[in-house]
Amino acid sequence: MSDTTYQPVQLKANDIDVYHGEFTIEDKNLTVDMNAIEYKAVEGLTLEVNTVQCRGLSAKNFLQNNDINVMASCLHVDFSKDELFELHVAPQFWKFLFDQNVNRKVSPISRLGVQNATATTCVRIAFKGFEMGIPFEFGAGGDPINGTLAMSQKEKIDAMQMWDGNPFFHYNTIKKINNHYRMQKKVAREQCTKCKSRYINSRCTFKLCSKCCVDRTTEGGGPCRVKAEPSRCKGKKRCNG
Repeated sequence: MSDTTYQPVQLKANDIDVYHGEFTIEDKNLTVDMNAIEYKAVEGLTLEVNTVQCRGLSAKNFLQNNDINVMASCLHVDFSKDELFELHVAPQFWKFLFDQNVNRKVSPISRLGVQNATATTCVRIAFKGFEMGIPFEFGAGGDPINGTLAMSQKEKIDAMQMWDGNPFFHYNTIKKINNHYRMQKKVAREQCTKCKSRYINSRCTFKLCSKCCVDRTTEGGGPCRVKAEPSRCKGKKRCNG
């Protein structure tokens, strides 16, 4: 088999996105009404239809606002024309589709000069890689902490919890307000400097776990700034000799 032989890839969809509203042929910015986004079940379809109401919508600015290479395509449906459907594709999508397997990666696209992938984009990229079983990258400026996450992204993170390739292993998702979440990097836990098998109390003067701190202060090793009686600590509470 030649190295240039096309190697097919299966594109997997989670839903069907339908952008609708005020269309334009001018070079306008796309405005999405965040309060007019709905998921709808349609008889005969296995996937939900995600309807997104917009202003200043065109195929061009739709692709300009796209943030992931494997999703950089759309069908423009115009009921005023004999040719009902027009396919529009960004070059990044063609490169992914016709590249060799060894080179394929789910990756971010710079949107209207915005270089850094935000939390939402990072989660969507990782989930595509998870579902399709191919590598992915966030790009040099990708930052899962930058921005908030909707409930749908939180569910994607939960689905990847047991995955070996989960890039969010070192992050927590913190509820912010209503259905929005924010990611936060986990604080690295240090091992006890004495027993080397348990984690230290973050406030312990001696960088010891509770049990070793009790032992030290009981043996006259000086007081720890964490206030508790060692006789009552039993290795579970922060203690002070």
